[in-house]
Amino acid sequence: MNTIGKQIVQMRTLRGWDVDQFANVVGLDTETVQNLEKGLLDPQLSILEKITNTLNCSFKIGDVSI
Repeated sequence: MNTIGKQIVQMRTLRGWDVDQFANVVGLDTETVQNLEKGLLDPQLSILEKITNTLNCSFKIGDVSI
């Protein structure tokens, strides 16, 4: 699992959402969220924006925070 994927899982589970609930709230299909969390898909900035807005958080990639 990649760093972004780990962060998504951590923030999602802290809020008590399973993958299906989170995908519904974010507006993505469950398979996309699962692939993001497993590191099989690199998220586009538009997807990261949806996720950060939903989770009310930011993500750190190296020295860059999104």
